[in-house]
Amino acid sequence: MQDPFQNFTIDAAELYTANGVVYAIEDYEAIVIDYTNDITADVVIPFTINGYIVTAIDEFAFFDCAFKSIILPDSITSIGDWAFGWCESLENITIPYDVAFIGAQAFSFCPSLSSITVDEFNYNFRDIDGVLFDINAETLI
Repeated sequence: MQDPFQNFTIDAAELYTANGVVYAIEDYEAIVIDYTNDITADVVIPFTINGYIVTAIDEFAFFDCAFKSIILPDSITSIGDWAFGWCESLENITIPYDVAFIGAQAFSFCPSLSSITVDEFNYNFRDIDGVLFDINAETLI
């Protein structure tokens, strides 16, 4: 498989790492961009990091992760392409109410992912029996 990070560059003034998760500060917001490969415990993304609100999970941010669950703060508005692709151990995730964008293949090749729950106040997506759909339940995400 081709390494998705081979052409990956970061144009950010500040980078922070906390509990194995790497954040970039862009436009006064924090974006999750990467993680250290040794994270196997459940992951909790904070609402803020160093005073910056965490608003997005960047593309490929958790690609090929080994943790079973992740808790996202309500401040998240975007989940990028392949953000959780190939996370073979990921079992569940809850999509916060402000998420307006979920990129292509965000949860592809996650064989243990048995449940995706969408916050009941999210106006862009919904879950039906643990499966992620657009709000009208017309498009499988």
